[in-house]
Amino acid sequence: MVTKTRRPQSSQALAAAAIRKQLKTAYPHTTFRVTSDSFAGGDSVSIHWTDGPTADQVEAIADKHQYGHFDGSIDMYEYSNSRDDIPQAKYVTTTRTMSDDAQRAAVAHVNTRYGWHLELVEMKGYRGLSYLTITNDEHTGRDWKSSEIHRTFHATSLVCPACLHDTMISDAYCPECGSPLT
Repeated sequence: MVTKTRRPQSSQALAAAAIRKQLKTAYPHTTFRVTSDSFAGGDSVSIHWTDGPTADQVEAIADKHQYGHFDGSIDMYEYSNSRDDIPQAKYVTTTRTMSDDAQRAAVAHVNTRYGWHLELVEMKGYRGLSYLTITNDEHTGRDWKSSEIHRTFHATSLVCPACLHDTMISDAYCPECGSPLT
């Protein structure tokens, strides 16, 4: 009988596993997809999720697992965060997407806040996939009104600080525990 020897996990795979575990502890009701990859110039960990905590909140957990940063002014990667006590990767990236429900809530929020009347419409896109879009967007002289929807979403955590359940931008109180959301 031939026994297979298991090769050791790569540093980026170990970093992805550690990040996944920490995110599950910090945000148990949010689903994260944490993957690792290697390539000719190094390795990476990618974190994807919908709604839930802000990118800043996730990066506060994940950034320690990135052992440096790329400095574009000198066109060089700098090893500024190397640690021997935890697994790390060269690049750790985060991507937070907005669900249709969160987009509807964000539109309602900015409409109420600014007295606007932005309208969401479902459209058919590439390969027949549906997506929501604003039909009556206007330029304010500074930016497009729809930009405020994304600014609001990306700055707002959709996690109750008391019970860690999911919330929406329009919620004044957590639907799960009733705690006030600020």
